[in-house]
Amino acid sequence: MLELTRSPNNYTLTYEDGTYILCVSLDASGFNEVNYKLNAGEIYSYESQKEPFLNLLAQQIRDNPDGFGKVVK
Repeated sequence: MLELTRSPNNYTLTYEDGTYILCVSLDASGFNEVNYKLNAGEIYSYESQKEPFLNLLAQQIRDNPDGFGKVVK
């Protein structure tokens, strides 16, 4: 697993076997997290916009972690 970028107490983006996983902290402690698999459009957005896109995506996931979909364990 390769860590691509990290924003403390916010998210960590990793890459492994062709899959990008965004691990989003749901609270300031960092103990509650969800892992989200990026789709092709999100990968494109990350590659073109970098951290601003990840900040927005992390906030969207944090706002609705149960209803966001595509959360992986």
